[in-house]
Amino acid sequence: MDPNQPPQQVQYQQQQVVSPQPAVTYVVNNQNTFGTTPCNFTCANCGYQGQTYTSTEIGAFALLLALVLFVLGFWCCCWIPLILDGCKDTSHSCPQCKRVVGTKTVM
Repeated sequence: MDPNQPPQQVQYQQQQVVSPQPAVTYVVNNQNTFGTTPCNFTCANCGYQGQTYTSTEIGAFALLLALVLFVLGFWCCCWIPLILDGCKDTSHSCPQCKRVVGTKTVM
C-alpha cells in the first residue's frame, strides 16, 4: 500500500426494515370520564366529532347482587339487578366506526 495514494472509498448498502406498529387509539373526551349517558368526544380512529353511542351490559356488580339476593332467600327477586340499567356496565362507542372508546363500570 502506497502512503501517497488516497484511501479507497467503500460504499455500504443500507437496508431499511419496516415493522408494523400496533394501532393506538386516543380518545378526547371533554368530561374526562364516561358516565351512563352519551357524551361528546372526538374519535381518534375515524375523526368523528359528536356524541357516543351507549349500550348496557350485565357486569360483575349485577351478577354479584343477584347472587346475594338469591343466597339471602330473595330468590323470587334475584333477577331484578339483571334488568336494571343502573346495575349494568355502560359501553361507549363511536357511531361511525363502531369502535368502543370507553366504558363505565358500576363496580
